[in-house]
Amino acid sequence: MNKTLSYYLLISSFILFVGTNQSSGQTNLVHNPSFEIFTSCPTFYDQINNANYWSGNAEYFNSCGTLNFSVPNNFTGNQFANSGEAYVGIHTYSPGYINSRGYIQSELITNLVENRNYLVEFYVSAVDNCLLGINNMGAYFSDTIIYNLVLHPPQINNDILLNPLNNKDEWIKVSGNFIAKGTEKFITIGNFNDDASIDTIHFPSGGFADGYYYIDDVSVICTNCDLIPNIFSPNNDNQNDYIDFSNLNLVEEIVDIYNRWGNVVFQSSATNTKWDGKDLKGNDCSEGVYYYVFHYSEFINKEIDKKGFIQLVR
Repeated sequence: MNKTLSYYLLISSFILFVGTNQSSGQTNLVHNPSFEIFTSCPTFYDQINNANYWSGNAEYFNSCGTLNFSVPNNFTGNQFANSGEAYVGIHTYSPGYINSRGYIQSELITNLVENRNYLVEFYVSAVDNCLLGINNMGAYFSDTIIYNLVLHPPQINNDILLNPLNNKDEWIKVSGNFIAKGTEKFITIGNFNDDASIDTIHFPSGGFADGYYYIDDVSVICTNCDLIPNIFSPNNDNQNDYIDFSNLNLVEEIVDIYNRWGNVVFQSSATNTKWDGKDLKGNDCSEGVYYYVFHYSEFINKEIDKKGFIQLVR
């Protein structure tokens, strides 16, 4: 079999596989999302740093912890993890301490991508031993570490009317979507409202006068990062003049684009991720259908090929 025919058969097979190979648009960008990975078992207050990749002002609870910091039983009550054997806990409101807030914070696996939509989810449960609760829980994304939560309006905020956080027995999901600016690299979770604007909940029983919540299973997932346009028009009108393969939240990506004869007309590199419709010699490619093989590694070092076609229109 000659080389040209071999390429032709390979390229023809791309069409059969379009849509079957997905990129990492469904990759959770949160390290250690359910707090299962730890350096040591919790033994005292404010040991959030025991959970790998996490910091803040919070307690760490794990089934291996001492009596007050174990799972499911601990100093705040009794609760099994939403998944696994661990979770964290934060003070969300303390009457008498102005704008006092516990929080958790982590650097994301990679920066968010500009103009992409992200689905953010985490689970919370009010603790048994608190008289107060709040409905104001959210997540804030930033390019630097933050400390004072009430100074930062969160991109994700719980809907206080549709999703009351008033359950001490079950885990409640807090979720929302937002469009990234492209500079965000940290996630912070907590209560971002000041004391005057908190929507409080009063429980009939509990030993503590403040609000405290467990948190588990944090996820940040791009819902449209795996979308590669299948048509573009490189006619220098500043509209849809190129296809950019750099913004898919992936690492070590290489793109090869072939014409219908199996010849490579574009190959990406670290400094060249946009195809402008020219071949390797800088000549304009003719109108027609071109085929790509997108070789990439996900964050777990899983090698994947994504195959598809692109139509060039001038």
